[in-house]
Amino acid sequence: MRIFKQGKQKSGQVVIISTVLLGGAIIAATAIAGFTLFFEIRQLNDAVQSSTAIYAADAGIEDSLYCYYFQIISEGQSPEVDCARRGTLRRIDRNGVWSAGYATYETQIKCYADEARTNVIACDARDPITDASLANGFTVDANGHTQQIDRALQTFVYVQ
Repeated sequence: MRIFKQGKQKSGQVVIISTVLLGGAIIAATAIAGFTLFFEIRQLNDAVQSSTAIYAADAGIEDSLYCYYFQIISEGQSPEVDCARRGTLRRIDRNGVWSAGYATYETQIKCYADEARTNVIACDARDPITDASLANGFTVDANGHTQQIDRALQTFVYVQ
């Protein structure tokens, strides 16, 4: 009879130890999954911020090109000074209210005299497409900024 009681006590200890080990493994797996999920959510937010910064830089390029072709050429101003733009993008929230300061951009225009884009010259206010003596092309450099992310885009307009 004594042997039977000792065997029961040992099997109870094994059940307790296996329950503790299994519980610890489940807690560890849950902690690792939560930690991984935290970084995935953070990375997703960075992707949203990054795409917003790219859209802001793209809006800056469009703003500078519009300035160059529709304002500078007709008014005879300097594109390097007058088309270097800064702007702020806004968005509408769920209630239809505009929020300010969502994303910003800065642009700069440079004119080049060669195809390799090494010889920077002063931009002329006249249309480079109709005047062959002007620059061979120009670039618009744009930087888009959000709360945490900065992205840069550049476009080159080649004139033949």
